[in-house]
Amino acid sequence: TTFQDLTPLALPRASSSKQNNKVQKKRTWKKPKDKPKRPLSAYNLFFQQERSRIIASIPDSESTAIDDGIPEEIKRKKHRKTHGKIGFADLARSIADKWKCIDPTEREVFEQQAETEKNGIQR
Repeated sequence: TTFQDLTPLALPRASSSKQNNKVQKKRTWKKPKDKPKRPLSAYNLFFQQERSRIIASIPDSESTAIDDGIPEEIKRKKHRKTHGKIGFADLARSIADKWKCIDPTEREVFEQQAETEKNGIQR
C-alpha cells in the first residue's frame, strides 16, 4: 500500500464547517432574574468578616507608595474596585490559615450563621 491509499478520499473543507457553525448556534442557559443567590458557607462568612478586619487594620498605601514611573491609569484596570492594600492571593492565604486554626467555639458561630442562611432560602 502507498501513502495515498491510506489517506481519506473526501476531507471536509474548512469553509463548509464554518458555515455549519454559524447555522447551528448553541443556546446558553440563562439564570432567571428572580432566582435567589445561594447561601454562603461558614467559611465564606468567616472570609467576609476577616477580610474587612484585615483591610481596616492595614494603613492606607498612599504614604508608602513606590513611584515606578507607570501612570496610574495603566497600572489599574478601571472596571475593578480595589483597595490597593493587599493582594487577593495573600489575603486568601492568610484567611485560610486562620480558618484552619480557628477555635471550635468560634467556628460554631459561623456554622450556625451559615445554617440560618441555608434554612432561610427556600427552593
